[in-house]
Amino acid sequence: MILLAAWLLSRLLWAALRFVLRGGANAALSYFLTERVLKRLSPPDERAGSREAGLSRELGRREGTEEALRARIERERRRADRLETELKKARRPWWRRFLG
Repeated sequence: MILLAAWLLSRLLWAALRFVLRGGANAALSYFLTERVLKRLSPPDERAGSREAGLSRELGRREGTEEALRARIERERRRADRLETELKKARRPWWRRFLG
């Protein structure tokens, strides 16, 4: 019974992590949930590591997150440009659409 509960909790935590990483929550909540989930899922011997190692891992995670956010912003900019172009085409008068 305890193993089942632990398994269900781990699946729930992974689902929450996937939800957050896919952008389903705001930035503050996603940071909070990601940090808590990663702490709980890390093995006990890793949690007991030195402060310096922990800080360097956190810095690496944040740098990775920053790169991912920059890539996502760039994708969204390209998408916005594409949608803006489509909107301009759709707003043309009927006679321009018909005659070219």
